[in-house]
Amino acid sequence: MPPSERRRADESDDSIFYQSPRLVYHADHDCLQRLTDIYKSLIPADRRVLDLGSSWVSHLPDDVEYAQVVGVGLNEVELRSNHRLDEYLVLDLNSKQHLPFEAESFDAVLLAFTIQYLTHPEKLLADIRRVLKDDGVVIVSWTRHCFPTKAITAFLDRDEEGRLELVQNLLVHAGYDVEVHRRAILNRDFKGSDPLYALSARKNALGGSIYI
Repeated sequence: MPPSERRRADESDDSIFYQSPRLVYHADHDCLQRLTDIYKSLIPADRRVLDLGSSWVSHLPDDVEYAQVVGVGLNEVELRSNHRLDEYLVLDLNSKQHLPFEAESFDAVLLAFTIQYLTHPEKLLADIRRVLKDDGVVIVSWTRHCFPTKAITAFLDRDEEGRLELVQNLLVHAGYDVEVHRRAILNRDFKGSDPLYALSARKNALGGSIYI
């Protein structure tokens, strides 16, 4: 992306914007349930999960036990309130894209309702690939709601399909086999509910491409 597409209306330090906890949901129940269903279908039990851009909820299924869930976010009150996290770290992903984790240490990485706020998403996605195990999966999701002053121009200026194409291109650029899984759950499929957009990609190919 050119510099102009990385800009935001509010370029102040993100820690200022997120210093007050927001213990609210950023989409309606049906939309969030569809995200939980995706997590359940793609992340088996007893795996290590990294939730980036985490808050007071991680949207993981309550009936699945994971080996460990680590959260990274900007507000400690929110992270401390998240009952699914075994550990958490306060970190600004726009100031530091290198994650403080060893290579090949997670089976799954979640980026829920976060990609639109990243000024250098390709750098973070590349480092996510570093911390994923060989068969690991990254799941990137968003809906139509966002904090517009903090979202990058590249996201705000695109329509639904343009945003899907943008995120897919970012994943391909970072070296993922993005066609292993691809999901687009649009408003036309769930009348009255918030649309959910989600792309999942494997660190390495697992026997061919599947379009969902």
